[in-house]
Amino acid sequence: MKRVALTAIALAAVLLAAGARESRAADCAVGGFVVQRKTGIIEQLLAFSTNGTFFITYAGAITTGTSGCSNSGIVKQEYEQRIFVAANYDALSEDIARGQGENLAAMSALLGCPAALRGELGRVAQSHFGQIVTGGSGQAPELLAALKDALRVHPALSASCTRLA
Repeated sequence: MKRVALTAIALAAVLLAAGARESRAADCAVGGFVVQRKTGIIEQLLAFSTNGTFFITYAGAITTGTSGCSNSGIVKQEYEQRIFVAANYDALSEDIARGQGENLAAMSALLGCPAALRGELGRVAQSHFGQIVTGGSGQAPELLAALKDALRVHPALSASCTRLA
């Protein structure tokens, strides 16, 4: 129960911080329809938890720009990247170990890297394998963050890959 209360407080803080923006992620998909785009903290918490319950629908709506969701911007990019890494963790880990492969090429595209730099991305990822791949599929968010960190310190990749934020 204590964990649930702490989670609710953390979600409330995030939503309050997001309140200054005109459009919130909870304003779309099933959650947005449930609360009819009301902006109060209770309504936003309800929308957020509803979208969490119907995650597949929410992820699809954000990705495609349907159900009142925007299909552009960092939120969409970050969700696409997270979903891809979570769904392809094992194969992506193997590609990172080899420094090449179709999953690493797809990840490169999701990171906004030009096709001409895929080989360099593969070499950087492979050379940082121990820092990038640290566990099983439950470590997908950590893999994504570590991969982005490794690419940000490489001059050509940090300058050319447009979705490392």
